[in-house]
Amino acid sequence: MKIFVIAHRPYKNNFASVPNIYTTLTVGVNNGNKSNPGALKDNTGLNISSKNQSYCELTGLYWIWKNYKDDVVGIDHYRRYFIKENNTKRKELLSEDDIKKYLKKYDILVPEKYFFLNNKTVGQQFCYSHDPLVWNSIREILKNKYPEYLYNFDKINYRNYEYLFNMLICRKELFDEYCEWLFSVLFLLEPTVDLSRYNDYNKRMFGFVAERLFNIWIKHRKIKVKELPVVFTDKGSVNNRIKNKLKKIFNAIK
Repeated sequence: MKIFVIAHRPYKNNFASVPNIYTTLTVGVNNGNKSNPGALKDNTGLNISSKNQSYCELTGLYWIWKNYKDDVVGIDHYRRYFIKENNTKRKELLSEDDIKKYLKKYDILVPEKYFFLNNKTVGQQFCYSHDPLVWNSIREILKNKYPEYLYNFDKINYRNYEYLFNMLICRKELFDEYCEWLFSVLFLLEPTVDLSRYNDYNKRMFGFVAERLFNIWIKHRKIKVKELPVVFTDKGSVNNRIKNKLKKIFNAIK
């Protein structure tokens, strides 16, 4: 079992103890990113490290998919982590035993669902914060490549919550299955997207797209999920951080 802490710069966390299943994976190494000494790097083996500016933590997912063989794998971030659900005040990281216990009952561990402000739907929020043309392109790709997913794209489109952050913990076999599907869609989408049209925030487009695709995949595959709390190691709760980010986007558009 290995939980990869995705990082693009040096960091410290404030946990009293860090189980040995956690390891840092530096992403965007081909673009000059550096994190903690001794960290794994996403530019070794089969990789898409150079795509990190627009793929974000997904260059880490790709690296794990292609280069790692542990039975169970997971994704945290250098400033947000899954934590034990009954001890949120103490903010304890999941242990190997915790994860094994959950995976006896569930297929995958995901962040607690986030409900969008003003009851916006997933589709509305993506079009508002990112690009409606990209959202339409995703639907067309699914229609042509994976028509069996189209029904669940439309269901997710009108849902008012989703699982964010591209964070998950599951058996490697299921992780590989997800990555194979995810990157096949993203690599078809990528040539249709002109990143030069976007500000720095939306140049991270494929990371944002993957968050939505993750939800579509879960629903279509009828994956049994266990929701867990996520804590930020810098200031603010998850909900407050997201709300503040959306407010900044809204003010920039105004």
